[in-house]
Amino acid sequence: MAEKHGFRLPAIRAVIFGTSLAAAAPSAIADNNILTATLSLTGNVNAFAQVFVENVSGNTGFDLTTTQGATLVATVRERSNRRAGYTVTVTSANVTAGRCTDVTRACFYSSAALENLAIDLFKGTTAVSFVVGPTPNWTDATAKTTGLGVSNDVKVAFDGAAASLGNATDYSETLTFTIAAKP
Repeated sequence: MAEKHGFRLPAIRAVIFGTSLAAAAPSAIADNNILTATLSLTGNVNAFAQVFVENVSGNTGFDLTTTQGATLVATVRERSNRRAGYTVTVTSANVTAGRCTDVTRACFYSSAALENLAIDLFKGTTAVSFVVGPTPNWTDATAKTTGLGVSNDVKVAFDGAAASLGNATDYSETLTFTIAAKP
């Protein structure tokens, strides 16, 4: 063995084996340059039920002395991966607080003028009522959504021309959308 800088290097020995070029089946020849490895992939999806309100410009500052036809104010996007489905309800802060003359409709309310103006709420072209009942007032889905979810336009209409509201700058309404996965 050779020694270099205090280390012993092993002697290199080569042994050459003769190979026969006789025809052998290609599958019988092992190629040590080909290796096999596997990759295992796993994943999971957490349960989700989500609702998003995407505002549209022009959804504030309404002139409440005019009549407003069904006007787009937002888009509500619902997502759920519950196979049994989900429900979405919408509530009105003013209906809940007893400030609306008509409890089936949202309303603009002014604490300064102590007056309200009924608002017709639409999911696309379908009118939405705030009557509490066994059926959700926005969505009653019996299956999961796609990964992107389902979007619906939120529109409002009102007749301020006929209302003759008092002078105030604080007329407002808050709508809350709530999603729940079905059991």
